[in-house]
Amino acid sequence: MGATGLPGFGSLDRVLLATVLAGVALAVGVGAVLAPTMALAGVLGLVFVFLSFRDLGAGLAFFVALTFFDSIPGVPATSLTGVKVAGGVLVLAWLFVIANREKVPLVFRDSPFLAQLVVLFVFVAFISSLWATDRATSINHALRLSQGVVLFAVVFSALRQPKHLRWLIWAFVSGAVLTALIGIGGASSAETITSYGGTTRLSGNIDDPNFLAAILVPALVLAGFLIAAEWNPFARWILAISVAILVVALFLTQSRGGLVGLAAAAVAGVFLAGRLRARVLISILATGAVTIVYYTMIAPPVVLARISAFSSGGGTGRLDLWHIALVMYRKHPLGGVGIGNFQILEPRYANAGFNISRIDLVLDNPRVVHNTYLHVLVELGAIGFAAFVLLVLTTIFYGIRYTNLLSRIGDWRSELYSRGLVVAMIGTLAADFFLSAQYDKRFWLLLGAVAAIRSMTFSAESGNTPDARVRKKAGSISYGPERHEPMQSRPGP
Repeated sequence: MGATGLPGFGSLDRVLLATVLAGVALAVGVGAVLAPTMALAGVLGLVFVFLSFRDLGAGLAFFVALTFFDSIPGVPATSLTGVKVAGGVLVLAWLFVIANREKVPLVFRDSPFLAQLVVLFVFVAFISSLWATDRATSINHALRLSQGVVLFAVVFSALRQPKHLRWLIWAFVSGAVLTALIGIGGASSAETITSYGGTTRLSGNIDDPNFLAAILVPALVLAGFLIAAEWNPFARWILAISVAILVVALFLTQSRGGLVGLAAAAVAGVFLAGRLRARVLISILATGAVTIVYYTMIAPPVVLARISAFSSGGGTGRLDLWHIALVMYRKHPLGGVGIGNFQILEPRYANAGFNISRIDLVLDNPRVVHNTYLHVLVELGAIGFAAFVLLVLTTIFYGIRYTNLLSRIGDWRSELYSRGLVVAMIGTLAADFFLSAQYDKRFWLLLGAVAAIRSMTFSAESGNTPDARVRKKAGSISYGPERHEPMQSRPGP
């Protein structure tokens, strides 16, 4: 083979490769003229497929950004969205990696207890269809839940090195910021709340201000910790601007759940920030001051009334829905009513012997429970609820445990990424007390990322991190020119 030959390609192979590339370039060129949006989507799809099969962590980061845009502008809305197709490609890449026996973390091998909880949770979801009123709906929702659980396993395998974690965090923050800017710029629909004077709430392209708030909270936390982990001044400025955008967007959602999630993340940050505790305290005080100024001096009084008043007749009528869910659970305590069947049975409880302020949200347009934990409890019963809660708590416990090990090892950058993820997940769990998020892809992405902190720990122990390589190259200790005393290669923030 000559010097210009491609490794592993014969002359016929090179001709075929050139022909395929020429065909792809021609298709993209024609598509760019006839349907620019579809052509752009096709190019992004090819890039995503290439990244996913070349580096699962890079493909995951690309997918994280895509999850903020479930539909592509100009493409008719169908049940098969671009994100679902991308998720399928990511799973295929994951299976390809496993089939090639590459050394990647596997939740079923490396964290068997988490794997058992995942299997139990999904098993209860599927078996609940046996006693569900609407079996077809139950099976459909069980399949939806399975997608999130599979994503959890993929994330666990994809985040093998600190760079993968960094890419994922940047992708999550970028997606949240773009979503917020879309909403602030008025390029998406907004939800109008008539019960509080017709105020408008920011929803971005998520189409639900409460879900948007539940996304903005972890993005805000991750951006804050990422600022401390970045050395590049330009990157820090970008992140600082992102934090400001996320704070403004969070206020504009007018979401009580978002504020509760932010408060929970603040409390968790004080205890889990480690060396950043002082910075976290300053950030909490600054954010608190901005919040007070906004709601008392800038926001209309009707917005403050919405945030401070929590009644059945306001917003989504959560108290009504929670009451109905509790009554329904008492009649089906062990196995629940079947996954996906709460809204089907909900109208039957309109005359359950207690006052319902928002009867329209029960009879005319049945809503979900608007509480992730209560929703799982009423549909999957005590067994499914126990599996779900144990899965979440065990993952958080492992995340904190391995983050502390990263601190002892001295890999401060991976430690900061991990601390940000744990605090972000805690904020998400608090925000999910006000909405049903058990099917949300970003919930399982964050949970899987927290579980993957284990991989960062073993990577640091083996010296496969930037900080560890710097210390190893310098012999762990270097000496100053005039003083014979140890000098660290680079201190943490």
